[in-house]
Amino acid sequence: MTDEVVSEQAPRRPRFAVMRRRSYVAFWLTALISNTGMWMSNLTVPVILYAITGSAVWVGAFTLFNFLPTIVLGPIAGVIADRFDRRHVLLLSQIGMLATSIGLLLMWRGGVDSPWLIMIPVLVNGALSAVNTPAFLAFVHDLVPRELLRSAVNYNSIQFNLARALGPVSAGFILATSGPGWALAVNCLSFIPLILVLIFVRLNEPQVLVKSAQRILKQFGSALRYIKGASGITSIAQLKD
Repeated sequence: MTDEVVSEQAPRRPRFAVMRRRSYVAFWLTALISNTGMWMSNLTVPVILYAITGSAVWVGAFTLFNFLPTIVLGPIAGVIADRFDRRHVLLLSQIGMLATSIGLLLMWRGGVDSPWLIMIPVLVNGALSAVNTPAFLAFVHDLVPRELLRSAVNYNSIQFNLARALGPVSAGFILATSGPGWALAVNCLSFIPLILVLIFVRLNEPQVLVKSAQRILKQFGSALRYIKGASGITSIAQLKD
């Protein structure tokens, strides 16, 4: 008589199960619109700078001013996403980025021809984007149950890449047919749906705020020491290298 070993596997969730959750779908769609507008702006502002100055150096300076705050503020922004209500962080950062986008639009409409003045809202927008990103990524966890989290993260990656493709294409079309002013205006409008969703969306469960007596930079140092001592993380990093 032989023993039969029956292997029971946990039932798999349908591939599109997470897209049946209204809160997540609303966030996903409006985030796609907002990020598409952001990439439109990332193409339009360098075009404006080159039209004003005729110098490719200012095009490179835009990239520096736009993305340098992410490097500087990234560690602090991650702690903010844990210690403070992510919905509030996202709302404040999105409203702030809307304000800087309106500022850029008014500068262009007003005929401002100083690249240094244009760089002010670009730098502020970069700082707000740096604070926004960790909270944005973690907010997905607040919208879906744990068993759907992996699927939600995968769809979130699709959304980012889709926006990265649609934004420049849309900007190129609008720049060719209507000019930079319309491209900047569309970017301003793209913030509104996401802001409204952030106000009214229902969370799957309340966020558990992280309380720590450590200062932010000291806590970041502790995280670096943990990563250095975690053999699993370091081995994965070595495999990528």
